[in-house]
Amino acid sequence: GFAFVIHNSDEGELSLGTKGGGLGYSGMTNGIAIEFDTWYNAEDGDPYQNHISVQTNGKDPLHHAHKYSMASSGDIPDFSDGREHVVKIKYSPNVDIASYFTRSRIRNSVDRYQTPIIAFKHAAKFMKAGTRGGDSTRYRMGQLSIYLDENPQPIFEVPLNLAAVLDLDTSEVYGSESQTTRAWVGFTASTGKAWQRQEILDWHFTTTEPTHP
Repeated sequence: GFAFVIHNSDEGELSLGTKGGGLGYSGMTNGIAIEFDTWYNAEDGDPYQNHISVQTNGKDPLHHAHKYSMASSGDIPDFSDGREHVVKIKYSPNVDIASYFTRSRIRNSVDRYQTPIIAFKHAAKFMKAGTRGGDSTRYRMGQLSIYLDENPQPIFEVPLNLAAVLDLDTSEVYGSESQTTRAWVGFTASTGKAWQRQEILDWHFTTTEPTHP
């Protein structure tokens, strides 16, 4: 399998994880990985089918075992089918309340099914309130949405604040509006006893400018 990784480790662009089941990201510090896993590793608690999982251990080294998964889904096509697949990963620093609670009413034209909002027990440790001066807005909840192929709805969404998970916040009270710490983004991949070719044929990364209230 392979993974899309965002990290802020001390090794920077030279950071690399372990091979085999580690998918090239396991062991990297201060990161989050969206893994596309096509191999069943029972010892790591993998779902039996190929799956997408959001993995993090905060500032500590990433690990591919599923006890470190914030959320995952196996309700996806077979990634070993030899076809091209399109993925969109979207992070918003704010929660889209409409997508959480009223999707079926206001977006009925594209509502094939209700988007699963998933947060495993492991995700709870990263859901923080403010710590400086009692500021409860410091780590406002954001959401990570993962889209696949032609489906206009995400296959699942995860509540998280990226700055809190990766310790990206270097500012004072208005952390979410004026972060200056940069992070690395990119792909890792590996195989173990079996062979598989991973091809990223095209990819784009876009950001929006931060705004202050």
